[in-house]
Amino acid sequence: MKLLQTVFTCILIAGLAIAAPSNAATYTVTTTADGGACAANVVVPDCSLRGAITAANANVGPDHINFNIPGSLADPVHGKFTITPQTNLPQVTDTVQIDATTQPHPIITNEPLIELSGLGGADRGLQLVDHFGSSMKGFIANNFSDRALYILEGGGHTISGNWVGTDATGTQPGTNLFSIRLDNTSGNCVGKDTQNHCTGDVTEAARNIVSGNSDETLDRKFGILLSSAHNNFIEGNWVGLDKTGLTALQNNGEGILFFRSHDNVVGGSEAARNIISATTKQQAIQLENAGGNEISYNCLGTNKNCEVDQASYDTSPFANGFVSPHDTIDILSFSFAPNLGNGNKVLYNVLAQNGWGGIAVVSIDVGGGNTMSNTVVEGNTFINSRFNAISILTDGPASVLDGVIVRGNTINNQTLPLDGGGSKGIVGFGIINNILIKDNTMSNLTEGIILDTELGANSNTNRMEDILLEGNSVRDSLNEGIIIKGDISNVSVIDNEITGSGSHGIAALATTKIDLDNVGIENGLLNGNQIYNNGGIGVYLSATLNFTLANLLEIELFDGLFKTGDFGSVVDVVSTDYALYELRNSAVTNGSDDDFDLILFTETFDLIAAPFLAGSDEQIPVLFKPGTYVVAVEAFQVGTIADPFSSFTVFKTTADVVADGSGRQHSIEMSGNAIYGNVGLGIDLSNNNVDGSPDGVTQNMENEEGPNGLQNFPVLSKVELKDGELKVKGKLNSKPNTSYRIELFANTTVHASGNGEGQLPLGSYVVTTNAVGYANINMKITTKDTCAGDYITATATRLRGNMIGLTSEFSAAIQLDSDDGIGKLMSPDRSNLRPDFK
Repeated sequence: MKLLQTVFTCILIAGLAIAAPSNAATYTVTTTADGGACAANVVVPDCSLRGAITAANANVGPDHINFNIPGSLADPVHGKFTITPQTNLPQVTDTVQIDATTQPHPIITNEPLIELSGLGGADRGLQLVDHFGSSMKGFIANNFSDRALYILEGGGHTISGNWVGTDATGTQPGTNLFSIRLDNTSGNCVGKDTQNHCTGDVTEAARNIVSGNSDETLDRKFGILLSSAHNNFIEGNWVGLDKTGLTALQNNGEGILFFRSHDNVVGGSEAARNIISATTKQQAIQLENAGGNEISYNCLGTNKNCEVDQASYDTSPFANGFVSPHDTIDILSFSFAPNLGNGNKVLYNVLAQNGWGGIAVVSIDVGGGNTMSNTVVEGNTFINSRFNAISILTDGPASVLDGVIVRGNTINNQTLPLDGGGSKGIVGFGIINNILIKDNTMSNLTEGIILDTELGANSNTNRMEDILLEGNSVRDSLNEGIIIKGDISNVSVIDNEITGSGSHGIAALATTKIDLDNVGIENGLLNGNQIYNNGGIGVYLSATLNFTLANLLEIELFDGLFKTGDFGSVVDVVSTDYALYELRNSAVTNGSDDDFDLILFTETFDLIAAPFLAGSDEQIPVLFKPGTYVVAVEAFQVGTIADPFSSFTVFKTTADVVADGSGRQHSIEMSGNAIYGNVGLGIDLSNNNVDGSPDGVTQNMENEEGPNGLQNFPVLSKVELKDGELKVKGKLNSKPNTSYRIELFANTTVHASGNGEGQLPLGSYVVTTNAVGYANINMKITTKDTCAGDYITATATRLRGNMIGLTSEFSAAIQLDSDDGIGKLMSPDRSNLRPDFK
């Protein structure tokens, strides 16, 4: 409602400008010089821009400033007219339309002709201060060490048809610190002309080009900055392109930055879309403690036609955020202004060649707590991201995200090779409540969806609750399709398609920390999913052992002087005891703020010391099993400038290890899923291996401390198909006096283990065990979905009242040996089944 009110207000302001009172005046600039008085409604020699602003301020009411500078004063190089103020121009304090497009030129058309340069000594260009309804149109504004075009307080202004940050040709940089800045103002239109004022389509003449704001340093050079600016429209601009729209002209700092600015619109329709590209060292768009904003229908990382350069993110000239890696769009809320940043929407944009990630939604706690809520990321297209296309996370022990909708997005790394190190689809970690991830399409990624409370610096306190993954398609991931890991409760995975993964389709994993309780997935539901043709297990539930350490013995392996970049290693043998490795700064007491601890171990590459940070006392130990290891140390951030060396010692701590099964229980109910064609088991409740790796068929040895309590699967003894009726007999041995849902499935093939998958759900049947834990299975199902040669399998799910049930692995398969003559499998809805079921 606020946005509609703003549009109405803008129209009223524009109307006031058109229906000007009788004292309205026009002042015509006739010189490029910095001095010279002007007269109202009379063209006089030597009327300067400075003089025109001074006169317009003195004449109460709406005025016009036009241009008619003689051709003899044009720059001989580029043929345009350069005004170089020696000091800052007067602030515009009364309504005036400053229209540089009125300047005539015999040759050059459809380009700004008046260059406003800061090379003469002024640090600011045009400034509209504390009034309403003015405009700045048709300028080239460059080389200002502060603000080129500036609005402070008041509002209802337009900024249109300008080249800001380019040279006079529109092809080279003319860097400003702030090209366009709006402070404590509302109802302004950046990219619309005076007549249309925030309504109607964007015209080419009204488009601003905001580019070239860069230098060789990492200093931030802002394209468009809004600070405490609300209900503004940014529409139809090119940010990071030259005048052709086909060549990048990069910006260093943010393309568009919102700071504590609310209810603004960037784009809003296809006709009003902005192109925001080549923001190499910061975000293309960043929101800091800014809520209720809409970013929609824009193209980021493309040329003017929204076309994607097919090079990689780090070689495409249009890529955002790859030199000093940043996400393309960041939505950030900080606790120094807590609980802001709510209700932002990122809708129907194209984000291509993302040098770091696509969109990050982040709640940050730097002391005092912070909550950000109700963010919507919907209908966007992501093409080529170095890391996560969409990140949802909190940073800090009291940071919370509450209510995030990620819906209807398309994510595809269509031209990037996959190396296993990044390019993920949707990643969430931290303290997050109420996530909806729905109807997204993901392909050619390392992993599709990852929800992992172990990621980030606050993994001991992270948790997620009330998560719904529904209707997503995850295809052709290099590794897992979906990973759900850690302290997560009330997660539902419904009607998704997971296929073509190089590893497991869905992996639900417990935490793996030592000396901490392992936490699994509580109240999880998998229903109606299609999980097929994956390179690992269909649904993999893993819970590693919880290790506690006793009888610690500390051994010094080696020490030496290191400086940044130094590298050392030693071969170490871990015998019968398990070991932890730790790196210490020998000059300080272990455990102090100056202590350096290993924070990552990578057994696969023998490099177990990763970059470490000063001042961090967090130790994240990883257990090394008996074996031979290369203990490698690479020094980072050591010593001082005066004394660049520092002594470090590598210690090994050996211990008696006690494995504890407490707290490792997943509770994930699986029902109505189509799981088939996977290289591994259809469902694996993995519990025996120390590292939590797949352990194959878990024999019926029910144990409450395993994933899903290691629920026993049914044992089928006979299946028979006759006259369209499928008869199944068998038994279940499980908890006494407990109800179980037996679910049947048909398969065209059987896994090499002999235990089946669940290609086609056929129906279910509830049994109750007797006092010694046995129940007979005697089911009859009318079906046209089976024929001779099919394999019938079953699962058992312990029913627990209103709680989520615990589902077993698939039973051993039993093959149909009689036929009613139907001849092939049939189903009412074949659209989502693989070809051999059609």
